[in-house]
Amino acid sequence: MPPGPRDAVPMMYREISPHAVLAETVRCFWVHEATFEAENRIEITPDGCVELIFNFGSPYVLLSTTPPTALPVASIVGFTNKPMPLAMRGTLKVVAARLFAWGALALLQDDVGPLANAVTSLGPDWDALVPALEARVAQGDYDGAASALQDFLVQRLLVRSFDAQLIQAAAKRLHHTRGTYRIAELAEECRMSVRQLERGFQRVIGASPKTYARTLRFEQAQRRLMFEEDVDLTGLALECGYFDQAHFIKDFKAFAGRTPSEYAARMRELRELLGSKDVVFLQSPARKDG
Repeated sequence: MPPGPRDAVPMMYREISPHAVLAETVRCFWVHEATFEAENRIEITPDGCVELIFNFGSPYVLLSTTPPTALPVASIVGFTNKPMPLAMRGTLKVVAARLFAWGALALLQDDVGPLANAVTSLGPDWDALVPALEARVAQGDYDGAASALQDFLVQRLLVRSFDAQLIQAAAKRLHHTRGTYRIAELAEECRMSVRQLERGFQRVIGASPKTYARTLRFEQAQRRLMFEEDVDLTGLALECGYFDQAHFIKDFKAFAGRTPSEYAARMRELRELLGSKDVVFLQSPARKDG
């Protein structure tokens, strides 16, 4: 949201290149201080970016709402595909980051859809940063404020990347144990709460760790029933990590639409119908786990 072509000449506007760590997510940082004696209206046009803005002076006023809305001190201007009309009066004191379109997902939040064509306030994760930036801006240290914002984003990127790696490691652990690893123990191993682990799985995989584990156990049971003619269902339930037959039957039916015994019967019918000696795809391939 840099000065527009119809703005009064700014007292100060400067763009700052990001650190190499942020080069793939942040296009630039920018600082801006300007005084408008009278109301100045501009239209911010789409630039394919997302803006993270901290304004410690007179607020920007969004004119597309009824009544017009004064923007919060700390806000996100999402990806836009239409002009955004703003009014300014008084002195602006801005420290901001211009993110690439994909940078919002990496740095800000997990679901950026609601940000499109909208301005929203930052959440509580950013509360400690706001006074730190404000103190520097009050001293006229805009470069220091931009540096502090950059440091915060670097730490956030590293933490989110590390969390994603932990979730990937946790998912691999579930995969290698065929979904039999206890979720509470998995969370403890990752030094996360169960709730944090669940949120991480939803972000990285799109399902909860419990659902992922259930899917793995079902897949193991399904393959046994598909490729082996006589499978003891009680033993299979225990082998797949179920403590009782009822739970096994309920889970299997939820995924297959049939109980294990019904599925096994259907597989026997299919083998008899097609003739197992002539049907290559019914032969169980050697399983390779990476």
